[in-house]
Amino acid sequence: LKENAHLVLGKITYSSKVYGGMQREDGSSNISESSGPWMYCEMYAAKVDSLKKPELIQYFRSDHNGEFFIIAPEGEIGFFPKATDIKKLNPGEFYPPQKLWSSGHDGWNMQAPLEVKKEDKLLFILLHHSSVGYAP
Repeated sequence: LKENAHLVLGKITYSSKVYGGMQREDGSSNISESSGPWMYCEMYAAKVDSLKKPELIQYFRSDHNGEFFIIAPEGEIGFFPKATDIKKLNPGEFYPPQKLWSSGHDGWNMQAPLEVKKEDKLLFILLHHSSVGYAP
């Protein structure tokens, strides 16, 4: 790798729960729970800064195991699903803003941006998306 480039290997997983719902005639309901690798998740990696808006580094997609890799510069890196409009993010935002819906909420496990230092050449990150919803 070039002197200022670093390899970031990652894996993204998800978990989803749906509560409530109507009971069917057979006694079952539409309550569901699922989890696993987030296959083919389309994402952006962006350089983040507390004073400037996030700057796109790379668009990427996870494979069928939820694994991905990017080449990153030094600095703080944030990760965003493709549906995130990076141009609308504010300085210092390094993950998708929490979204509250009438049916539930979404969450993201990033507590801080990924810090890529000069001496780093290989980094690994685990990302997780969770959602909770309520069936009608």
